[in-house]
Amino acid sequence: MSDLPAHPVRRVVWKVCAVAAAVLLAGLIAVDIHLAWNVIRTSRVERETAKLRTWEPTAIAIRADQLRIPGGRGPFLMATIETRCSGSRLYYTLSVRKNPQCCAAATGDGAAGPVAAVLLDLVSFDDLLSSVRRFTIRLIDEQGATMKTVVVARRQVYLQSDNAGGVRAGEASAGVPWDCGVYSQVKRVVVESDEFREKSERAVSPHVAAAHAPPADHGSSPGRERDRGR
Repeated sequence: MSDLPAHPVRRVVWKVCAVAAAVLLAGLIAVDIHLAWNVIRTSRVERETAKLRTWEPTAIAIRADQLRIPGGRGPFLMATIETRCSGSRLYYTLSVRKNPQCCAAATGDGAAGPVAAVLLDLVSFDDLLSSVRRFTIRLIDEQGATMKTVVVARRQVYLQSDNAGGVRAGEASAGVPWDCGVYSQVKRVVVESDEFREKSERAVSPHVAAAHAPPADHGSSPGRERDRGR
């Protein structure tokens, strides 16, 4: 006795069902393989991106003429970035401190000269940060394109004290949403600063200007001279 249905229609239906079942089974197997491969690839990327990476320090030029350091602007600060990515979040730590090499090897009396080096050592770190409004962290790929920008306001930077009671550095840590697969393509990280405008550049209201203006000298009238002679 044959296992196949004797009726031609039933035989065709049975073959169609068998082919459909085979295609469905092959599709399920392909989907499972694809999902398993994605899990393996994601886990591999997560293991790599979850490692803490310390990037090359960035020298930050700021205005320091108000602190009596000659030359106006100079690379007085050094910023260091540590990053990692896990769970589709980018975690970063920004550390800022005085730049010990900004002026030591330079010559002259400018912002990178030995005089500036001595004065920089005397200026407090908090005073150096007073002109900075915010820091911008740029994560850059191999082609030099900025892939991610993170803005850190000055108020987010917490000051750290040294053993002598002074402020030695500032640090800010946080996490922002980002794809860890995209983060794995980052090749370079730089830090930029945005400063407050100088007071001389800010707009002054007419009322404030009039209040601080010296009194006008209109001279002596003949009537006043006659009154003084009486």
